[in-house]
Amino acid sequence: MAAAAVVALAAGEMRAQETLAPAPTPTPTAGPFAKPRYAALENELALYSPFESPWAEIKVNHAFETHLFGLMRAEVRLWDLQSQLAAPEGNPARESAAEISRIVHEQILAEVVEALPMLQKTPNKAFAQLLVHQLEAYPYEWREEGSEELLPSLRKLADPTSGKLDSPGNGGGRRRRRGNG
Repeated sequence: MAAAAVVALAAGEMRAQETLAPAPTPTPTAGPFAKPRYAALENELALYSPFESPWAEIKVNHAFETHLFGLMRAEVRLWDLQSQLAAPEGNPARESAAEISRIVHEQILAEVVEALPMLQKTPNKAFAQLLVHQLEAYPYEWREEGSEELLPSLRKLADPTSGKLDSPGNGGGRRRRRGNG
């Protein structure tokens, strides 16, 4: 997997930096990657098992869920790595970790867009809730044109009673669908 290779390269780069000069000890609560911000998500990921999911018996859905779940775990670990590298500005390892995090998050967003129709067709409330928490925990702005309804749609799948589409403030364009390209 390309993301795993990039993570391995960044870890090697970080080890090389450590041998050149010891870095100051970063404060674990500094910056956008403060541990408390994503600690609950980290625990939720540790407790979640794709093998106990409603999709476990549906081969295509299970493979998709397992892959996306792995990306989500990698992203949270990257946030922890960025937190550890937060102290020295301009640190090449920190910049590499930030770039890797952006790449992984782009992959997660693309996979979540693909997962949405699967979740609508075959509900998996626990996984939908996990996706909501993952997207909410991301420390940077990630919304892009065309993805405005992604999080509200996932919230509705995670808790169908909380977010009716006809509620005020949801705006127009609810039924617009994206093409395959």
